[in-house]
Amino acid sequence: MIGEVMADVLREMSDELERTLSFVGLQHRGLQVGRLLLCGGGATVRNVGEWLSRRLKLNVAPWQLPGESAEPSTASGIPSALLATALGLSALAWVNP
Repeated sequence: MIGEVMADVLREMSDELERTLSFVGLQHRGLQVGRLLLCGGGATVRNVGEWLSRRLKLNVAPWQLPGESAEPSTASGIPSALLATALGLSALAWVNP
């Protein structure tokens, strides 16, 4: 049952991603998306990257810190993909003090 519920959510998410990628393609004709990086809690769901890769025909993987191993986690044991949004937002302060 949990698998069925998760499959429905993933299908809805992949449908939205397909619409978004299509829109980007229409707005920026020469731009081609090469990969999709997962951030937040969804990035920690087992096999979600592989499932989305097959569905979207695109390289999909959890965001990782540069130089991080295939098993992404910080020294505290928290997957780095959970920190991606916070790191991105804090980086804005570095660019626009």
